[in-house]
Amino acid sequence: MSNAPTSTTANGPDRANARADRRRALRQDNVIDAVRIERALETVALLLEENERYLPIFLRLESELEAARRSANALARAKAIARKAR
Repeated sequence: MSNAPTSTTANGPDRANARADRRRALRQDNVIDAVRIERALETVALLLEENERYLPIFLRLESELEAARRSANALARAKAIARKAR
């Protein structure tokens, strides 16, 4: 006899499977670019109109967007230097 739960309540196996599916999807699509962050910012901005509870998420996304842009700029600069060095 197994001790594993057999119910499919909100906290049961279905929820655990959904979390595992999301983790797998994130691993397959690890690229989070500025466009994706901008879309998330728009979504959270809309949510903020209804509830200020989302403000920390908005602030985090703004920081992530700035970091993504800095990284993209640094990568472009590095590639330009590499082209000159050839």
